Amino acid sequence: MTTTSPEISTPDLHCPQCGYNLRGIESELCPECGLAIDRAAFAESQLPWSHRKRIGYVRAYLRTLAMGLLDSKKLAMEVARPVSFRDAQKFRFITVLIAWIPLAALAIWGRSQLLPPFQNFLKQGLLNIPEGFAFLWPWEVGAMTFGVAPLAIALFLIFMSGVASYHFHPKAVATQLQNRAIALSYYTCGPLLILSLAVVLLLTMSRIAQSFPNLHGGAWKIAVATGVISAALPIITFLGWWLTMLRLHRRVVHASGGGSVVLAITLPVAWIICAAFALVGVVWVIGFIELIIRSFI
Repeated sequence: MTTTSPEISTPDLHCPQCGYNLRGIESELCPECGLAIDRAAFAESQLPWSHRKRIGYVRAYLRTLAMGLLDSKKLAMEVARPVSFRDAQKFRFITVLIAWIPLAALAIWGRSQLLPPFQNFLKQGLLNIPEGFAFLWPWEVGAMTFGVAPLAIALFLIFMSGVASYHFHPKAVATQLQNRAIALSYYTCGPLLILSLAVVLLLTMSRIAQSFPNLHGGAWKIAVATGVISAALPIITFLGWWLTMLRLHRRVVHASGGGSVVLAITLPVAWIICAAFALVGVVWVIGFIELIIRSFI
């Protein structure tokens, strides 16, 4: 779920604190809120990602990632500077790709482990499906179809990283600020990397526990502690992302209390819908289509 936007090219300067358009105003203070305006500092983006060709792609990516994760105030200040929508999209999709690779590999490995028993079950036909569970059959078939799980995960990450942008262009805000705010919202997608790491770590520890049931003493305590941390990380990740989005939204679009409440309520709901659509709906539909095709063979 993405929102397209043109590149920022007009010379307007907006106050980063209140959003007031300072074009044509020579005062060094914002007439609306009194903030001191350093016009020279606001003339060029301070996002490390915007200077990746000079400082290096890896360093620029890591610095921008840290800004999006840890310093929403500094990120919000960029709304007063030129912001490239194209650069923001590149950063977002690179983050999605990095987060997707381990999850896709895990999905492929899991399919290879589950496919033989699933194929045996498939040969038995639909008559042996327990009563009340037939609605799950298309999803199971879809999940076992080659490439479907990685595709569903990719869609989930793309939707998750972009759905919040729909809250960053209220009509009451100047169009240029809307465009910049949308672009800045994409720089907050770093938690996807933490989520990916947490899921991989959790499933790895689960696999170790199954393979070595006789773990005891210090090794068992380490395994349990790692599992608990891995399970807690996704919750902490989404909570941190949610709070970062709220702070950024309030600072870059100068949202009222009502606007912040709407975002606070609807963003988690939107994330759940993204997960349901990509990880359940898409997989179920593909499995259903495959079952229809199988019925004619």
